[in-house]
Amino acid sequence: MVLNDEQVNRFFDTMDSLLYYVNERFHVVKDLSLESGTMMDDVKTAMVARELWNNVGIIDEFVNSNPYGLPQKCLDVAAGWKYALPDFYTLVRYQGGRGLLMSEAGVFSVCGVTYELEDEIGPAPAGVELVLLPFDDVIVYDGFLQAYDLGGNQPDRESRRIQDEFERRCSDGIATTSREFIERAQAFLEAQREREFESLLAGPVESASSEEGEELPKGFHRGVLAGLSGLERDLAIGEYRVKHPEAFVRPGQANADRLNFEDELPNELASYVDEMPQGLPPEYRTALICIDAATMQYGIASVADVFAQYRALCAESLSYEAFQTLVASETWRMGAGLFDVWTYSGVDYITHYSLSPDYVAQEFMQAKAGSSGLFVNRETSEIGGSPLGGLSGSGGGDLVIELGRLEQYKRDLVEMRKRELPMKPLSRRVLEQDIVSGLLSDPSALALRDFLDERVPDGEDDYTFADHVVEDVIRSSLELGSLEEVFMFAVDLGLEHCCADEKRLAQLLTNVYNAVPSWENNGWSPQELYEQMTGRKMFYNADGTIMRIGADEPCPCGSGKKYRDCCGQS
Repeated sequence: MVLNDEQVNRFFDTMDSLLYYVNERFHVVKDLSLESGTMMDDVKTAMVARELWNNVGIIDEFVNSNPYGLPQKCLDVAAGWKYALPDFYTLVRYQGGRGLLMSEAGVFSVCGVTYELEDEIGPAPAGVELVLLPFDDVIVYDGFLQAYDLGGNQPDRESRRIQDEFERRCSDGIATTSREFIERAQAFLEAQREREFESLLAGPVESASSEEGEELPKGFHRGVLAGLSGLERDLAIGEYRVKHPEAFVRPGQANADRLNFEDELPNELASYVDEMPQGLPPEYRTALICIDAATMQYGIASVADVFAQYRALCAESLSYEAFQTLVASETWRMGAGLFDVWTYSGVDYITHYSLSPDYVAQEFMQAKAGSSGLFVNRETSEIGGSPLGGLSGSGGGDLVIELGRLEQYKRDLVEMRKRELPMKPLSRRVLEQDIVSGLLSDPSALALRDFLDERVPDGEDDYTFADHVVEDVIRSSLELGSLEEVFMFAVDLGLEHCCADEKRLAQLLTNVYNAVPSWENNGWSPQELYEQMTGRKMFYNADGTIMRIGADEPCPCGSGKKYRDCCGQS
């Protein structure tokens, strides 16, 4: 069920006017456009919408001033939106063309605006982050949503849990009309305000950080590195490493340095081997470092574009012809996890190793066989033979579908970049430090690391656990490009209940994900795009939430200037 044409026009006339008004009042993003439909403008619009629902009091001001001369029917719609309910909902099922969404506020029967809700979210059950709104005599959402799979590793048990909770909440009835929605929202928001007021009266909120003496959930303990400064932590780990070097060798990463080219080289490069003590001439090593960094930052990029990035970083560089020869020669190293070459529309592209058919086939067949050693030696990272060679039967049929999805994903990335963001230039730092290592020192990664130091699962090594998890989160964010997958990784580690404030871990993981280069954004991280669109640098509070800074407050960067004269310039 969706709105009719007249309702759709009135919905967007009202919503677009509100968003423009909010952006003018709060200066959320630069150059807001609701007509172009580009990815960047969609992101900007979502950011302004979030500001609107965080400041619903501005709706009365909008209705009273009517700055754009809207008809009364639109103003009446806007007036009802001050009861908006932004939340994380559970989609239980579809019924009568509507979605039944459940949260602490109750159960709501929700329509789509221009598209059926089932087409937007997909199969139930699912987790959905969105904002519910009253409209005429139905309940809709604001047009922005993020859906998550709730199945996890035990889908049957999760489905039973959802059904039990749904039946319990249905005892209060299902809100179907806008009037019922507003009644339910008013009661819920009032109760929420009372809880917040009582919390203030109860005294200062406890520190978000785990402190000595804090009672941690069962199965966790405060690690020995908790609370140490960066230097103290490094010294403690250094001393431990001397005594226990084996603790720092991770399975499957014994040969983790992918740029240690000591092996026999292809014939095209063999003539250079004897000239250098390390085997490979410096300009070739530098080129390979740039290729490796490019695949990690972009996922996929044309050989010509990667060469341009390489030339921009290195004054003395290979010719384009020699660079092409190097790319073709090193492709055979796919088994060691370097890169792959893919041709599309007559253009050669260098891709991250995880985007190669061999890699996808290897991962697929390992999952089907339930054996991690079927095609790859996890101790040496070597693949024994081509995974594609032994496919047969129904397993191969499923793999064909996966390989088709891989091919389409790579095509989508290439086509998207023709319309959207320019390529983010490679930093000179990649010549000295790979992208993952560089991200380990990002403030978001350090915040997650310190959080995990304070909550180490029993049985894990205090000296390595947090660092290993943070590195894996960064790699997962890079290679999977899915925040949902990052959350599931934390769940698989048993971390979802490591803190009394269960939202805190999700916030810290989100911050790391937002700091990592996005292949869909041509190498730009979500945080970098946010800062470009707002003209302001992003800072986080200790609990991981985005810091809201007044224009005249000191800039958190430590410059001593006011925020508006420093990192808050728009």
